[in-house]
Amino acid sequence: MLFSADVLDGAEDGIWLATSEADGEDSSYTLAGFDDLGAAVDAFAARTERAADTIERLDIGWPRVAAGYLRYRAALARAGAARAGLGDTIRRSRSRIRAERAVSRAAGTVDVSREFLYHVLAGDDWTWKGVMPARKDVLPPRPPAHLDPATLEPPVTQPAWSAGVMFAIDADGEQEARAVAGTVLDQMEVTATIRDDRTGPVPEGLWTVTADVDLSNVTSSPTARRTASLTWRATLERVKWVGTATAGNRAVSEWPPNVWAREPGADDVLAHPAIRAARI
Repeated sequence: MLFSADVLDGAEDGIWLATSEADGEDSSYTLAGFDDLGAAVDAFAARTERAADTIERLDIGWPRVAAGYLRYRAALARAGAARAGLGDTIRRSRSRIRAERAVSRAAGTVDVSREFLYHVLAGDDWTWKGVMPARKDVLPPRPPAHLDPATLEPPVTQPAWSAGVMFAIDADGEQEARAVAGTVLDQMEVTATIRDDRTGPVPEGLWTVTADVDLSNVTSSPTARRTASLTWRATLERVKWVGTATAGNRAVSEWPPNVWAREPGADDVLAHPAIRAARI
């Protein structure tokens, strides 16, 4: 291993840049602490580029490929940090955006849809989480050659379908937000589990509450869009939803609709007056 580096956010344990570099036949390790993620990611990128310059001059196989890959990772980290910083700037401007009813204008400024900007404002996109994602192209390890495949435990079967719902709720605290979400879920006539790891505050008194919907009673094999439609009833059908189909068998329905499709009165309330946005 010639070089490795990673930025780790340990919450109360601090933010750290850990690096390891070949030193002859041994390796040298360095651990540097930072007060904020932006500075740590910038240091990661700079340190990785310096390693690329060194590796490019080594007598190894494919030195230019290795160096190019390191520079690519450094650029990805800087781009992710810039995007997260932009997301923070948008979230700090939430009061002005709401006061001026400027969601569409703000979305156009950063070249995204109005619906996507709601996710940025809620803290679900363009955040520091995942700025430096792990590799996704690593194959699972093979079983030891001496083991008979017939003796291996069968793989766990994953559910064929899943559904979730996320609300943006105007509430004074988490307990109130969860109570409102529970009331709406009851009106939807579904069994759902509110996720503690996806419940939290966002600016201007809003809370996001996310729940996993139980689809164990779904006996057919519907399309993704129909699976999503099973998660609400007449109470929620009084408003207009914006539906999008994504790659694969996945569909998303969101409220409120685009400002041009919104009808005053009918689209103002979704099941409960505290609900400001919803995504299924």
